[in-house]
Order: sequence, then C-alpha cells, then structure tokens
Amino acid sequence: MFFLVAVVLAVGIGGYAIGYSMSERAHRRQLQDLALGGVGAEPINEPLNQLPVNPGLMGPREAAAGTPPPSSPSESGQSTNNPSTGRVVVVGGKTKDPRQAGMNYLIVATLPKSEAEDAAAFLASRGLEIGVIPVDNRPSRWRVVVLEGFGSKDWYGTAGKALEAQVKALGREYQQERKASTNFKDPYWEKYRQ
Repeated sequence: MFFLVAVVLAVGIGGYAIGYSMSERAHRRQLQDLALGGVGAEPINEPLNQLPVNPGLMGPREAAAGTPPPSSPSESGQSTNNPSTGRVVVVGGKTKDPRQAGMNYLIVATLPKSEAEDAAAFLASRGLEIGVIPVDNRPSRWRVVVLEGFGSKDWYGTAGKALEAQVKALGREYQQERKASTNFKDPYWEKYRQ
C-alpha cells in the first residue's frame, strides 16, 4: 500500500515538473512569436540587427542606432572611471531593486546565487548594468537581469533585439571562457511589477 502511494506521489510530482517546464518553454516561444510579429510570421531582417556590437564601447541602443561612442568619458557625462565597465547590483538587505515598475527587462538566466554573481560580474565587465535579484518563492535561485528598462513597444524593437543578440553572444563567450553550465541562450523579457 505504501509503495503504491509513493509511486503515485512520484508520478504526480514528476508530471508537475514536466508540465511546468513545458509551460515555461511555451511562454518563451509565445514571447518570441510576438516579437517576430505573430505565429508563422516571417522574421524581420532588419539591417540594424546586423551591426556588430562591441560591448566594451557602446550599449545596445547606441549600437542599434549606429551612434559612435563618445570620444571621451566626460562627453558622455560618465565619470572618468573605465567607461567599458558596467556595474552589478545585488538586491537584498538594504539594497532595493533599481528597476522601474511598468518597464520591461531582459532576464538573462536564473541560477544559484554564486553562479548568478559570477555571470553578472562577467556581463558587467563587458559594459552592461546587471542586477542579481532573488526569485521570490525560491530563495536558492537568483535572476541575472539587464537593468536597462524598455517601454512596452521598445523591447521587441531594434534596440531590444540588439540587446538580446549581445547577451547571447556574450553567453557563448562566458560559457567558453568560464566553462560555465549556461550560455544565456534563452533570455526572455519580463515586465517589472512592484
């Protein structure tokens, strides 16, 4: 009797885990389809998406617009520190979430805290501002989030696609350089709600 109950519980838990995983993949596919103009739509081949992005010199919006980087840090209003280095914000304790409600943010990965901090440091070293944010109901999991917010119509436009492409390219570099288990191949957008 106990064996039968254990088998039923194992099947139920396994079914739930598989269903949850499939739901996550379906949600990501939906977002990608929406970004491409709907299910079955031909992908838009925008010439600006083909621009090489040098993450150390320009951000995704500047790259998408074809704007050259400022010739000196003082022209951009940045401090005279190394302008190619981004920053990492680890949310928790006294550090508040810097995201703005209603804006869309690119979720790079969900990882254990030490891996999330390592991935964030790598991305920041390539010029991105990154947040390491705890997942509410799973304290052992942390999200690596690009802190550049996009409006409701901007995240699936040229600048949003350029940011996704930049993160994916950096993910391949990260996996190869750090021998990491992730390569940021499935980033997705999420609207921040406080």
